[in-house]
Amino acid sequence: MSAKRITITDIARESGASPTTVSLVLRDRPGIGADTRDRVLAAAQALGYERRPSPHATAGQDAATIAILFRARARSSDDRSFGVNPFYSWVLTGMESVARTKRMNLLYGTLAVNGENEIIDAPDHLLTQDLDGVIVVGAFSESAIDGLLGHRPFPVVLVDGPGTPQRFDVIASDNTGGARLAVEHLLGMGHRRIGLISRETGANPNFEEREAGYRMAMSAAGLSPVVGRIADEQVGDAFAQVLADEPGITALFCVNDQFALDAMKTATAGGFQIPHTLSIAGFDDTDHAEAMVPALTTMNVDKVGMGRQAILMLHYRMQWPRSAPSCLLLTPRLIVRGSVAPPIDVPIATTIGQLAAG
Repeated sequence: MSAKRITITDIARESGASPTTVSLVLRDRPGIGADTRDRVLAAAQALGYERRPSPHATAGQDAATIAILFRARARSSDDRSFGVNPFYSWVLTGMESVARTKRMNLLYGTLAVNGENEIIDAPDHLLTQDLDGVIVVGAFSESAIDGLLGHRPFPVVLVDGPGTPQRFDVIASDNTGGARLAVEHLLGMGHRRIGLISRETGANPNFEEREAGYRMAMSAAGLSPVVGRIADEQVGDAFAQVLADEPGITALFCVNDQFALDAMKTATAGGFQIPHTLSIAGFDDTDHAEAMVPALTTMNVDKVGMGRQAILMLHYRMQWPRSAPSCLLLTPRLIVRGSVAPPIDVPIATTIGQLAAG
């Protein structure tokens, strides 16, 4: 029978130090007093702890082991298979390009969430390894991340979550400012009846920030918001809700590109001509946005840059673990394509019945 593996928690219990302190000592990080350092090392030796070197490490320099956790969501309440947003493939590309230069080995796992964005499954087998840091990719509440990782002994960086200061380091997109810019573009084109397509409140913090930007732009223009809520990926129902509240709608802002592309298909099937009788704008600038006909006007998020910055931020945190938490907001850029045009003053099909009959 193999001997029980000694963990950081075991050493913390034996030495009377916190798991975070033990992790810093074992990784030979600065900022720990000599007495505490000696006590932790003595406890580790007494317990027989051995730090396992990375198989990619070279003599005199160990490679850091980093866990990347991606938010994963089911397509519907009846579907128990969880998928990662393709948006994050470009974030990962940025991470890997910088991780190679910083001698970081990346391990991957997913955090499955339900319709309320609550974490329902986490890779405990990954989080109990001897990690040097964790990067969480996706929008979670601060309490959810704190509950999952707050007691862990390694540094944590949050990527593409809410752009607000937290106890952890954050790399995020300026969702509110980007959404406001997109709606201001629609307003500048002459639209005054602009609807929003989003999820239910609480389903995704990023969408809530984008909705806030939409509401700011509408309020500044003296206009009332018109919101359609999506349940189980049914964009058509949300579109019908917008039409019921504002039959003369001439433009839609959708909180991500996928909703916008689905809205374009639904609207076209219902008799709308995009962009002549309905303009649509999205957010994220995913690969499918440019391939759509007409191509989607959207807000470009620097996905690769987001990944690069995440690794650099984690590397900084590993070197200076006691520095203040930081929050870096990346500014989205408006990408103007063919799905937006000035409104025209002609009768258009705007009833739910006409939409459904399309």
